[in-house]
Order: sequence, then C-alpha cells, then structure tokens
Amino acid sequence: MREAVVTFPSFAEFFKAVTDRDPYAWQRSLADHLREHGRWPWHVDVPTGLGKTSCIDIAVYELARQAHHGGRRTAPQRIFHVVDRRTIIDSAVDHARTLAQRVTEATAGPLVTIRAALSWLEAAGSDEVIHVTGIHGQESDDRQWMQRVTGCTIVSLTSHQYVSRLLLRGYGVSPGTRPVAASLCAIDRLVLFDEPHLSTQAVHTILATERLQDRATEHLELPRPSTVLLGATVPSYLTELGAGSIRVDAD
Repeated sequence: MREAVVTFPSFAEFFKAVTDRDPYAWQRSLADHLREHGRWPWHVDVPTGLGKTSCIDIAVYELARQAHHGGRRTAPQRIFHVVDRRTIIDSAVDHARTLAQRVTEATAGPLVTIRAALSWLEAAGSDEVIHVTGIHGQESDDRQWMQRVTGCTIVSLTSHQYVSRLLLRGYGVSPGTRPVAASLCAIDRLVLFDEPHLSTQAVHTILATERLQDRATEHLELPRPSTVLLGATVPSYLTELGAGSIRVDAD
C-alpha cells in the first residue's frame, strides 16, 4: 500500500473538508457501495435538491482511495457529467472547480492525503491533480482535458457534445484530434448522466459503444467504462436497461 503509515480519510471527512457540511445518508451509502463492490449502480435515484452533483465528489474520492491503496484500479480517471441543461452544467463546473481548488490548495487535514493519492495518477511534470472543463453552446471546449491522458479529469457537458466526440465527430473538434477525443470519452471513463430522459437516444448510443468494447479480443488493464443514470424521474424504459444492477435510493 502506498504511504502505508498515512491513514486514508473517510468519505465523511473528505466531504466535510470540501463542502463544509456533513454528507447525506445516501451519499455515505453510495461511497460505501463503491468501496465494497468497486462499481457504480446503474441508477442513483435521488430527487433534485438532495445533492446529485455530489456524485462527482464521490467519484473523485473513490479514485483517490484506490490510487492510495494501489492494486488494480476500477475507478475511472475521467468523469463526464452529462446533462442537457446549460445552467446545470455551469453549476456543476463551479462545484467541481471548488472541489479541485480545495484539494490543490490544502495544507493540512484530509485533503492533503487526497491530493497525494491523486498525484500518483499524474504525468511527470504536472502539478494539476484535478482538471475541470465545461462544454456547451455558450462555453467552448478549452481542449486542455484532451491533453491529459492520465490524471483526474472532470468534464461537464451536453449529451450532444459528449456523444459527438465519442463517435469521432465533435463540435469544433478538428479531424486530426477526433480520435483522441473519442478514445478519452470511451476509455477509462465514468459517465454521470443527469436527467437522461431528456436524451434517451444518447443513453442507448453510449451503451452501444460499451458493448462494442466488451467484444474486443484484447482488453486494456484499465477500468471498464461505466454509465450511471441520475435522478428520481428516470422512466422505467431507461432504468430497465440496467436490470440487475444495484439501486441507491435517497432517505
């Protein structure tokens, strides 16, 4: 175990340091689920107003926890928060940037250990442990996330922006960089799909690309791509696509 003498902080300690408040019961339960099972449930059934955006925090925490302990990683490095509402994207980006800033600037407490763990994933010469980008019609792609083959990266964007990159297209993406964007969107990534009922076809397309990867004759020693539906109003015709997965409900 890396830095075995250092006690890794609990999720509650991490969350309090990032948000200045204690986590809800469902947030603790989801973090516990990831620690015990190493995979996300298909559907996080949480109503608006109970902190769905904090799934980003939970994903970052689990990535840091696994990096700290070493061994084969199941937590993806790239976290894509997908939603077809610009105001939610802007809010999620603000939230993620606050998270990144607090981790980066920590000088004491649990976030110092989080930063040290995430730094193991960074390329040599990089001191940015968490990179955050937002992409929608009024927020252009800064493309910096595409230069990060390794390291914790958070991107909040619309389903059209994500799926177009996944399918070797991409609004504003040059032909020469389309394979790079597609590979980063497809490999070693987690998709947190908020309000997926607004983009049903995008969900099917993302799952189809996951099935194609499962058919590969050779597998990379990387986490399998994972997609999670967020929200309490997700219709049954979408939740049924993940039949057999564990469901996390709010209290």
